[in-house]
Order: sequence, then structure tokens, then C-alpha cells
Amino acid sequence: MYMDDLMIGICDDEPWIRKKIREICEHIQEVEKIKVSLAEFANGDEVLSFGRKIDLLILDIEMPGSNGFVVRELLQVRKEDAMIIYVTDHDEWMGDSFGINVYGFVPKRLLECKLECILKSALQRLSRPSVELADGIDSSTVVYVKAETPYCRIYFRDRHDEMLRVGIDSLAEKLLSVDFIRVHRSYLVNLKWMEQVTEQGVAAFGSVVPVSRRLKSQVKKAFMDYARKYAGFC
Repeated sequence: MYMDDLMIGICDDEPWIRKKIREICEHIQEVEKIKVSLAEFANGDEVLSFGRKIDLLILDIEMPGSNGFVVRELLQVRKEDAMIIYVTDHDEWMGDSFGINVYGFVPKRLLECKLECILKSALQRLSRPSVELADGIDSSTVVYVKAETPYCRIYFRDRHDEMLRVGIDSLAEKLLSVDFIRVHRSYLVNLKWMEQVTEQGVAAFGSVVPVSRRLKSQVKKAFMDYARKYAGFC
């Protein structure tokens, strides 16, 4: 596996924690032969003023100034897609820590035995292939596709949508090889953004997409297989 120019941010107000996390990242980089850059931040405000896109952010929750929850919210407002792994001394905050772009949660007392596993899984997910659709659209930014013959409407993570003059079968040929699944004759969904499969359909990034009865068991299996591999738990 090889990733070029992947930026990992390490944000914690305790220098010894940053040092320990850096050592774990450097070990994974060496073992997995992954090319990454590492940046350290003593507080959330330094993250928010950083001049480069962060792909993966290992983030403390309790810090002076902007805490980990505020950093997550402001990154979302700015439409910055850093994947977040929270680290904290407070296990009771685990329920509040999950949300959009949050990949996992590691208690600081378990850094050495938990962080490496979650990091490897996160890096695998970040390295999943994508394809370029018409007009330079990167498939990784697409939540789902709806057929509106002879067009397709493309729904994105930032909540906007665009129409492309292309049939859904043509798009399926490109997208089914990069983590998309056909859930209905008129819909393709990106497994990366699926949240659950219910009786009403597939929940994906705040939307509910219909699932055909014929495909429901296949969709559930694909979702569970993807979640087991890339869910961010170890």
C-alpha cells in the first residue's frame, strides 16, 4: 500500500501524549510502508489555523481554547473532511464524541494497545480507490446517485446535487468497483456513507434511499462486510 502526501494531525495539549502518538504513527508508517506527513498541535486553535488539508486527525477532547468537539464542528462548517480519531481520559464522553467524520475513540490509558489497530483501519479506508466521473467529480465525495432518465442526479456530502447527462447503468459500470452498491434499479449508494439498512431503506448521510425487496438481503450483507472492515473499532 502506498499513499502519497497523506497528512496526519496529532492534537493534544500534553507533549508526552503527542510524542507517544507520533511514535505509533511512525511505527505504522514503517511497517505498512505508507508515506505520510505528521503535524503536531498543542491545541484546537492551532489545528483550525493550519494552512494545509489534514486527512486524518488524532484529536484530544479536553483542551484549552477550542476543545475537540468544537474543532470537529468548525471543520464541518468549513467543509473540511478530516477523518477524526478521538483520544481522551474521559470514557464517559465516548457517546458524545461520535458524529460525521468521526472514525473512532481511544481512551488514553489504552493508546498502545488500541490506537495502532484503529489507525491501520482508518488508513485502509482512506486508501480506498475512487474514480473520476464527468466534469471532474471524485466518486469519494458522492453519497448516492438517483436515475432521472436520461440523466442522473448526483448527491454530494456537502448536501448539494448536480445533474449529469448519463444513464445509471453507465455510472454503475464505474462505481460498483469503488465501494458503491446498487440498492434499487434507480439508485446507487456509496457504502462509505451508509449508516444503516432499515425497513424504510438505506440511511446515508442524513438521507433515506429506497431499497428494492429483491436486493435487501444483498445490501445488508455488503453493508455489514464493509462495516466490519472499516468501522473503526478494534
